[in-house]
Amino acid sequence: MIRTGLPRNLVASATIPAVQLRTYSVKPIPSKGRGGRSSVSPVSATVFGATGFLGRYVVNRIAKTGSQVICPYRGCELDFRHLRPMGDLGQIHFNEYSIMKSDSIDNQVLYSNVAINLVGQEYTSRHYSMEDVNVTAARNIARAAADAGVRKFIHVSALGADVNSKSEYLRTKALGEEAVKEEFPV
Repeated sequence: MIRTGLPRNLVASATIPAVQLRTYSVKPIPSKGRGGRSSVSPVSATVFGATGFLGRYVVNRIAKTGSQVICPYRGCELDFRHLRPMGDLGQIHFNEYSIMKSDSIDNQVLYSNVAINLVGQEYTSRHYSMEDVNVTAARNIARAAADAGVRKFIHVSALGADVNSKSEYLRTKALGEEAVKEEFPV
């Protein structure tokens, strides 16, 4: 007896029954509009504060349109690792910068046509005060965007920001809004 590795009932029969092919109708994939992760967009956006709470959602949304995204960071490299898979290879760039050095900020917006400022601090740290981050950094970023010829600048402030607020955070955020309006007029 010849061993073929097939079950006995198939070896004994001279013919193997044909496999019945089934056809399925394929529905067309609906168009989502413009772009996609693998598309290429003419937009190049710099997102300051991309490693924060709101930044991950902004970077994800911009990367979905196929835009180049520059994510300046001021912490350690582990702060932005969750942003890497949000775009194709080479689509999201990470650069270290300092919010108090204007030449460092200038380099981040040099080739961008959109700049987004999400930087904010709710407490005074050992390195920066709330005034430094919420007012001075906002002014430096807006000035660098205006000097680089950025077409759109988006500054995210805080709900309830008021110059006369008792809260230092809300007061400095309101002062930051005014500084941005001075440097990047609408």
